[in-house]
Amino acid sequence: MDLEPIRNKSSFDESEMNPCFSKTIWGHFRGQRRSFAFLIALVIQYCLLAQPTYGQANPSFAEKIHPLIADSCTNCHDGSGDSGLDFSKLTHELSDPEVFRIWERVFDRVESGEMPPKSEPQPSSNLKSTALKALSSALTTENKRHQAANGRVILRRLTRTEYEHTLGDLLYIRADLGEIIPAENDSSGFDTVFSSQGFSPLHARSYLEAANVAIDAAIQLQPEPESKKQRFKMLEGEHVKKHFEDNKGKDDHLIVGEIEDSIIMFTDASYIYKLDKHVEYDGWYKIRAHGAAFQSKKPVILTLNVGHYNRGYTKPIGWFDLEDDEPITVEVEVRLSRGQYLFPGVANLDVQPNGKTIWNIGPDKYKGSGVALEWVELEGPAYENWPPFSTTNLFKGVKLKKLEHKKWDARQQKHLGYEFVVGDNPRKQIEEIVAWIAPRAFRRPLNDGEGTPFVDLGLKALKDGRSFSDATRVSLQAILASPNFLFMTPNPGRLDDFSLASRLSYFLWKSMPDNELFLAARNKQLTDKDGLKKQIERMLDDNKSARFITDFANQWLQLSQIDATSPDKRLYPEFDVLLKESMIKETETFLAHLIEKDLSVSNLIDSDFAFLNRRIAEHYGIPKVKGQTFRKVKLPKNSPRGGILTQA
Repeated sequence: MDLEPIRNKSSFDESEMNPCFSKTIWGHFRGQRRSFAFLIALVIQYCLLAQPTYGQANPSFAEKIHPLIADSCTNCHDGSGDSGLDFSKLTHELSDPEVFRIWERVFDRVESGEMPPKSEPQPSSNLKSTALKALSSALTTENKRHQAANGRVILRRLTRTEYEHTLGDLLYIRADLGEIIPAENDSSGFDTVFSSQGFSPLHARSYLEAANVAIDAAIQLQPEPESKKQRFKMLEGEHVKKHFEDNKGKDDHLIVGEIEDSIIMFTDASYIYKLDKHVEYDGWYKIRAHGAAFQSKKPVILTLNVGHYNRGYTKPIGWFDLEDDEPITVEVEVRLSRGQYLFPGVANLDVQPNGKTIWNIGPDKYKGSGVALEWVELEGPAYENWPPFSTTNLFKGVKLKKLEHKKWDARQQKHLGYEFVVGDNPRKQIEEIVAWIAPRAFRRPLNDGEGTPFVDLGLKALKDGRSFSDATRVSLQAILASPNFLFMTPNPGRLDDFSLASRLSYFLWKSMPDNELFLAARNKQLTDKDGLKKQIERMLDDNKSARFITDFANQWLQLSQIDATSPDKRLYPEFDVLLKESMIKETETFLAHLIEKDLSVSNLIDSDFAFLNRRIAEHYGIPKVKGQTFRKVKLPKNSPRGGILTQA
């Protein structure tokens, strides 16, 4: 497998780490970053080296459990009652998963004293101890036998978060792929538990759709986009003008005001504020806005937001304090995708003293605070090279030709300005692409002949008259639809280095291993204690480790469910999108700080500091915090804040 260096531009998984990464071990974790790396290395070494020895099933299991069953159980559990358990029909074949689960439940209830009920005669301690010892031994032996034959971990699919990050890192793109895939079932607490994941025809279709979106984002053959600066004057916006025209003479129906060359925003209304043009090309953009506070004695907040026409989502990409009525220009740099649209918004505004809102009385009589916004400017896209690295990296060794005349691509509904040069041996070209991308997608070296079907699919499409890029797309689609990509497929027995690399990367990065981790796996450095610890330290230092914090906090504390309910704006007018985002960010930055600075896990319960921006500090009544950047704030001794439980 070719693993030459390439450019590098997690949730706690019960199903993957259990039983080695047990709740007991996690419970003793003390929040120290160095200790965190050491702990992971220690646990993995234990899993690798402490392989169990496997014996035969305990032949005395039935004999030793029968006296207890006959003495204390069959009076109620003989099939005549409503308990659902009939010992006269229950076999001792523990290799049957359902039988195993029933006997496991029997052990748990007898061992805990739940059965027999306190109201019934109790067995002697010797009888109970003998039976439980035999049952425990039999269950343990069968469990070890099953692990030896099938491995500790059953197959599971990539979650939509993992899928988005994996394709982003594999193809060097950034796209909202997770929005295409159905939401995860979190009934087991974490979305990596296979028994709760499910895989439906809807999943299959959505994974294929997401793969097509990702490949489109990676293969950019249109003429080089012109980087241009577009300024949108808010008073001249199509939707703003329509709002004024539709409500002409109806002041109490207007929610947007006007002053000189600016509109006045008193509330969020994306359908009015959105810019007239959507984003035409993927890439990096600078977005600027020029505005000021209006009728406010304290700073107000201007937000910049992005939405998508087809995906049906909106999200903030920047927020800025406007401190007085002197206009300023603010700027944010962000990667945008084709089809997205932009709109400004407002947050942290005061309503007028009598409680009436802009919806009640209109802008002329309204005395609450607002934002006067003159224009929004979009500059981009910006690229180092064209076609971009995502294209040239994917088609390694294949030459590109600039077309003298543009071609129309009916499938993508856009013009092409470049095409690949098909050489004398197109099969070899496709083989090289498959050999480059498939091992990374499957997170291991290919077996002999494993890449041939993918090559054959692309070659057939080429012979059928499709272009080289479209023919290669067929191969790529097949790779990204393969179970070897969509599923984590552990093998029984001792973990090899590539399986270990995947466990590490999906735990800490929620994505595939990077090139250095692949190389470490190929050189068998991950089964070495020092080599393993070195990689863990490196991975924690990488920016991608922030994904672990985000995903773990989302699932542990269910932060991802913050939109499950929406506070009534009439009862809680102070609640806005920025406060919501700040609530999430406060917890994420707090947890990241504990790991980064080697702090005790006791800070989760109580701490003398918090991470705040002005918006959430104001919500807590903590003064002297300026700006929307989160920073560590020392809490007063009498503050009720500190720790996870006191966070909003």
